[in-house]
Amino acid sequence: MENCKLDEKRISELRTLWASYLKDMPETEKNKISEQVPKINEQWKIYREKIRESNLTLREYTNIKANDDANLPGNYLCNFLERTTPEFFGSSKPGNANNFEVKMNNDGKTYSILKHLSGSKVGGKTNESEARYFYEKNVKTILENIIKCEHPLGKIDIVEGAEYAAKQFLRKIAVLEHPCDFLSIYSDETIDELYREFSEEKQETNLENKDKPNKKTNLKKNYEIRQIVDTIFELDSSEVTRVLISRFLWKFANTKEIVDKDTPNVIFYGPPGTGKTYEVKKSLDFVCQGDRTRYEIVQFHPSFTYEDFIDGIKPKGVSSDGNIKFELVNGIFKSFCQKAKKNPQKLIFP
Repeated sequence: MENCKLDEKRISELRTLWASYLKDMPETEKNKISEQVPKINEQWKIYREKIRESNLTLREYTNIKANDDANLPGNYLCNFLERTTPEFFGSSKPGNANNFEVKMNNDGKTYSILKHLSGSKVGGKTNESEARYFYEKNVKTILENIIKCEHPLGKIDIVEGAEYAAKQFLRKIAVLEHPCDFLSIYSDETIDELYREFSEEKQETNLENKDKPNKKTNLKKNYEIRQIVDTIFELDSSEVTRVLISRFLWKFANTKEIVDKDTPNVIFYGPPGTGKTYEVKKSLDFVCQGDRTRYEIVQFHPSFTYEDFIDGIKPKGVSSDGNIKFELVNGIFKSFCQKAKKNPQKLIFP
């Protein structure tokens, strides 16, 4: 918590937002998490032990689902991490399957090696023998080093220092190994946004850190954010909490559901009682990151006038001589604009 920059008011706002998020989460979804996460953990143990014992083969790392030997959980490791685990452990898509460094091609026989694709070999296709040599010398060693390191901080250095294109894939392995120490969030942009919110240290993005020694990496920032939110939200170690805190913080950092810089005005339409107002209020809490002073809810009706919205002359009591006093009174929108002008740092799009 020594790096936490939040004051008590901000912590209170975030706690309220987190409590509201939990309250709105259906019990069916919580039950689903409780049932499925232990199953995924058991499936991961199969891969973990193979890696630890240096028994994970090339075809168990990359394969084609239709092949008879693609029979591990999720068929093979790359597919297991990319497609079996995202709902509960976040998306770790590599952008392109070639970023797994070596992959089996769709013919189910040949392989592509990323370094080949970068120009050292035309076409990038190779046979299984050469692909296995590359895998054993490069990828398998990285996986073993991650698994055999017991401490989460040690894993950070191994993951972020690895010569491996799909770092988010390696980060997910660290999360599966230490789900109480990391968030299931792998994007540099999202982690940087959260780090700016929670940490008081001088901010440098992961993109800026990329080639600088001794700078904080994605996974190190992830670790520090998790320590802070564990404390301020008083989190327990249950499967439900571990999954939901990552979903909550992802939404907190990324929600632009009802507003963005190019389209600041949005109209929701539909019959009464279909959840329009509810959805707007829920989204606004995340757009404004828990600070409810940054928005107003106004309901227009037939008797709502220009004077109510902008400003107008209205009676304000009786003078000493018995006459009615009139004053220029600000309407809801004008008052809100004046409040926004006094707090430019709270504008969503300064």
